Amino acid sequence: MASTKAHDPWRLPQGTGATAWFARLGVRAGRPFWGLLGVERTTLETLVRLLCTVDTRRSNEQQVSWMQSLIAIGAFKSGLFVFVIAWLLRTHVGTDAIYALSFVQTFALCALVVLNFHADALVDGDDLRILGATPVRARTVYASRCVYMGAHAALLASLCAFWPLALGPIITKNAWPLIVVPVVASCALVAAVGFVALSHTLLLMTVGAKRYAGAALVVRTALVCGLLGVLQVLPRRPDWMRACWEHPLREWLPPTSFLHWGPVLRGEASSAQVQALVLALAGCVVILPVAIALTSRRYLRALHSSEIGSTNAKHNLEDRGWFARVGARLSRSSQERAGFGYASALARREKPFLRQALVMSAATLGGSLLSLVGLQQEGLPQLARGAMAGLVFVAVVAVGIFDVARFTATPQARWIFAAAPLSDLTAVHRGALLGVLVTIWLPLQLTAAVLGLVCFGMELWMHTAVALLGSCVLTLWWAPRFQYYLPFSEPFSWQDNSLRNMLPALAMLASVGVLTVAVGLIYAFVPYGALALLPCALGGLYFAWRRFRSVPGPVAGPSRKSETETPLRAIAKAH
Repeated sequence: MASTKAHDPWRLPQGTGATAWFARLGVRAGRPFWGLLGVERTTLETLVRLLCTVDTRRSNEQQVSWMQSLIAIGAFKSGLFVFVIAWLLRTHVGTDAIYALSFVQTFALCALVVLNFHADALVDGDDLRILGATPVRARTVYASRCVYMGAHAALLASLCAFWPLALGPIITKNAWPLIVVPVVASCALVAAVGFVALSHTLLLMTVGAKRYAGAALVVRTALVCGLLGVLQVLPRRPDWMRACWEHPLREWLPPTSFLHWGPVLRGEASSAQVQALVLALAGCVVILPVAIALTSRRYLRALHSSEIGSTNAKHNLEDRGWFARVGARLSRSSQERAGFGYASALARREKPFLRQALVMSAATLGGSLLSLVGLQQEGLPQLARGAMAGLVFVAVVAVGIFDVARFTATPQARWIFAAAPLSDLTAVHRGALLGVLVTIWLPLQLTAAVLGLVCFGMELWMHTAVALLGSCVLTLWWAPRFQYYLPFSEPFSWQDNSLRNMLPALAMLASVGVLTVAVGLIYAFVPYGALALLPCALGGLYFAWRRFRSVPGPVAGPSRKSETETPLRAIAKAH
């Protein structure tokens, strides 16, 4: 008789996939230093495994969300741009520029992705319901979340390093990039995670535990906009770049200090160059340990009270503001009004949604407008007017907001739709999407219009109107092609493991590019092009609105097979 191994009910499942592998690698890499930082290594391993297991429990981690898939594709392509720029600069800066460019690219992408998608791990206190009853140190909790963030960004760092690693020997005429590029990418990854972690640590020490969550959202948004601003403005200001290049501290600060890799490896470096390179490496590695070492019990107290803002129960239950009046005007049935009120109320107070939607919106607006302001200031107003069509990229943010709107900290709120005698749940779904549009997306469009007029002057109001109307048309036209869950109906997870919207997202990006190029050509070759396009944009908005109201898009059902049968699941099966 074959013996069967007894199942251990206390055994924690092992996380699988690239993220879990990078997380375990990070724990092992820092093993000599955890004790010095006051981190319990065994507890750290358990917490990291717990985060990775919760992250991948719904489906295989090899499937990632369509938004993160697009970011990964962009990281892979940007590595090729690093090679091209290094090839063009080889006669002016030298062949060692590929090391500095690799650091800049990897640091920027990893920092943006961590701030945009994974910094929630530092301010979310839901798991303290379990950890609060155990004697876990604050530094151990903080270290586990930092390792978790770094594991998610490590895959991007490896994609960023692919082309410089593969094609670097063509530029340098030797095989040193095969050794140096992975080291540079690792330093950039650790520096990016340490930069985010240290920012949160210093913020907690400054504002205290009670104001930490709200202040973290503001600072996180400001950091994303600032980082995008530097990446957009600096390449267009050669005088600034020349001043930085001629500064006496240039050789001692990253990323330019990584240019010393070449002389060091060739045996031509001076003692000052060796010291500058060692200082740069130490500075990148030491940021994260400093952030963990400064963490105290105030961090756990902040997580216990991590509310974005105080709420008024009476106001939430009986909302008679302009959101409710707009919903009453736009909704055609009681089911739509129910979905609109449900989504518009939760969209203003759900922590997981606000942390991602606000940062995503601010990053897109900041990156788009700053690039256009740079063209305007360079004396290229005609090119700036044509490039204003690039504001239609705001439409991509709208469908991204729909995608992150499925998560909620209180999934029990959707039970009311399973219990209520609703005859048309599709109308509820359409009204809920409309509530997210009015609450988040409409203010985003109005903000883009105001900022466009402030940055470019009132004389370009027609160009701004055409660009934003084009964004509205794309959003309303493509929204029905995506599969959305009922907003604020799914328990929160760190990433949406599904490729259901990947093909529509790629098609929408292609249409955004085509529309941008077409409008730019019309501005360049057709007299009074904005005046000719304005009625076309208004007509397109009318037909896109009718399409959005008639076809709400396929309703995605619950992600767990073990859930009980609900009207929403029946609608999903029917589709």
